[in-house]
Amino acid sequence: MTAETAMITTDIRSMKPADVFETAFMDNLIKEIEDKAKAHVPDLTTKKGRDAIKSNAYAVKRSKTFLDGLGKDLVKPLKDKAKHVDAERKRMRDHLDTLNAELIEPLTSWEYEDEKRRRAIGEKIEVIIGLQFYNTEDTPSSDDIKARLKTVNEIIIDESYEEMAEVAQVEKDEAIKALEAKLDTQLKTEEMEAENARLKAEAA
Repeated sequence: MTAETAMITTDIRSMKPADVFETAFMDNLIKEIEDKAKAHVPDLTTKKGRDAIKSNAYAVKRSKTFLDGLGKDLVKPLKDKAKHVDAERKRMRDHLDTLNAELIEPLTSWEYEDEKRRRAIGEKIEVIIGLQFYNTEDTPSSDDIKARLKTVNEIIIDESYEEMAEVAQVEKDEAIKALEAKLDTQLKTEEMEAENARLKAEAA
């Protein structure tokens, strides 16, 4: 009789491991081992008694190892199956992620190019908008404004502006209107300055 079976009087070798590890059965089995182990009366006064204590404790340990081995054998196929399932899950995820990236790539590339196209058109419109403004510290002459106005007028809103052509045309018209108003004001200013200069010259 081995150490573990000396502790376990129930015939578990003929049972299915799954039945051994049912909660109720395991509770009874643990109690059986504990009752048998605690039934031993320890004697520390003799070497034989001390050896018996050691043997009793070792028998409990061997019972644990024996039952644990049964459990490992029971779950090994389950762990192998789980490992296989996990490997297949990873293979599936990797493959479908690659497929997803492959399928979405044309759209991603198109969106990137379309954004670049829209940004380029937007920059052209920003140039048109910027032509109507001067730095606050600048006082452009009428000739300067005329040159700027000529530049704006020469801008052609064509098919290169695509769906933003209408916006570009509106901004061009606004720039022309603003520059014409600025030119009118500047011409009046220069005319007044010229008249003042003439009067000063005559008075001199």
